Amino acid sequence: MKRWRYWLNGWVILSTLLALVVLVPLLFLITQVWSGGGSLWQSLSAPPVRRYAWNTSLLLVGVGGGVLVFGVLPAWFVTVYDFPGRKWLSSAMVLPLVLPAYILAYTYAGMTDYTGPIETTLRAWFGKPDRGSYLPFSIMNPYGLMFLLSVNLYPYVFMIARASFVRQSQGVLEVARNLGANAFQTFFRVVLPLARPAIVSGLTLCWLEVVNDYGAAEYFGVDTFATAIFREWFARDNVVMAIRLAALLMFVVGLLLLLERWQRGNARYDEAGKSHRPVQRQTLRGGKAWGVTLFCLFPLFFGFLLPMLQLVSWAALNIQQVVQGESFGRLILSSLGLASAAAVCTVAAALLLAYTLRLFPMSWMERLSRFALIGYAVPGTVIAVGVMVVAAQYDRLIRALAPASLDLAWLTVSGTFVLMLVAFVVRFLMVAHSPIDASFQRHGKHLNEASRLLGLSPLKTLWKVELPLIRNGLFAAGLLVFIDALKELPLTLFLRWGNFNTLSTEVYNLAKQMESVDESAVYAVMIALAGLVPVLVLNKLLGAPANESTQASE
Repeated sequence: MKRWRYWLNGWVILSTLLALVVLVPLLFLITQVWSGGGSLWQSLSAPPVRRYAWNTSLLLVGVGGGVLVFGVLPAWFVTVYDFPGRKWLSSAMVLPLVLPAYILAYTYAGMTDYTGPIETTLRAWFGKPDRGSYLPFSIMNPYGLMFLLSVNLYPYVFMIARASFVRQSQGVLEVARNLGANAFQTFFRVVLPLARPAIVSGLTLCWLEVVNDYGAAEYFGVDTFATAIFREWFARDNVVMAIRLAALLMFVVGLLLLLERWQRGNARYDEAGKSHRPVQRQTLRGGKAWGVTLFCLFPLFFGFLLPMLQLVSWAALNIQQVVQGESFGRLILSSLGLASAAAVCTVAAALLLAYTLRLFPMSWMERLSRFALIGYAVPGTVIAVGVMVVAAQYDRLIRALAPASLDLAWLTVSGTFVLMLVAFVVRFLMVAHSPIDASFQRHGKHLNEASRLLGLSPLKTLWKVELPLIRNGLFAAGLLVFIDALKELPLTLFLRWGNFNTLSTEVYNLAKQMESVDESAVYAVMIALAGLVPVLVLNKLLGAPANESTQASE
């Protein structure tokens, strides 16, 4: 009886309901795979699906190799060497994250177009080329997309790898050198194996972003699972095929997560012990020093500096026209309103899960909470399909149960702001949960237990004791969700209603539908500027100091 009373309380019931609400769209999507008639295997083995699988696999392999080269080596260089620009590069290397992949794709497509600044400048200098174009290549293909995603996503690997390298001890490197290993052998035979779990974790994040990408792949005409789901649902009205593709993509994501979990196991390779000594940097000079600087600068230049300069240039030419438009103010308000509401709801949900598990650390509750966080690993197109399918079933049930004399249309959720908020909570719950849970763990349970012994209820303890202690974690969680929601494209495109638009959808509409890439630059710059602060803060928290004085503390 006491055990059931321990389980059946408001905190556990609310957290369980929340976890189920988050999980139901994804679970229901799986159950619908075999509905709609037709052979499941025949649908998923058709030539178009094989093309989606090939293009998605090609991007995963190519981008995986690119982010490893652009992320791991610069992370090692800024950790163990002094070279020109190292101090600045250690912080600036993460800046490509402020530009969503779809904005990067639109920018490069505009720059390399026949009427873009590169071609027009070359024609002004040298006249018309004999073969029609000065550029010997086109970036609008899978390999161009592969390069752009690599220079856009490598900071995930850079930040995590750098944090791992910083925690490695100088003593380990000295032992390797005393045994006769040169710098090359030490890096590949000692450093990389120790940092392997961290590097694979960063690589997995990049892969998840690749399978989630819709805007860049769709603009470049590369058929992937994400673009196919959108096309099957809206353009062809083939809901069954969209659901089956979404389920197949969930299976691919599950394999990626299992791969990451399998290689990591229960080991902890890079934690510093009591004998830890920080890695001592060696000074490079001459050609080696400048070669390392140029190598680190390469992905930063193509991933942030060049496209950002072009966006600012376009924005300066169009800002007056855009600001004076009737929709400008409405776009700002709708974007900020949606992102703020998503941040508040997601942080509240994450706080409820984390605090309930803190009060009642039951194994089944811990597993349920962990499953509820899987939404961040699921592509936005899949979440959107799952939420829409469940909402349609819910609305159908409401209409069937409602008496003829009652109008219960206000209880339906399809095509509403509420449905979009639910989708954002499903997608970004883990983003908010991680800093909140880390803040709880940092402060321990002593003050909570003391407050409870003094007679305060769990709610008063949360309000008067816990929240003041974790306010930095709450702020970080809200800020991260706010920025992610501001940049999110697939969810907003799928679930928007009527004339509702945000900065991200306006960038998509102008660049894709109206082919006005230069006019979309104003909105793109606003999105990028909004992401600067949280990206730099995240880089600092993960161990990439912005100045020399923090090196000792690492």
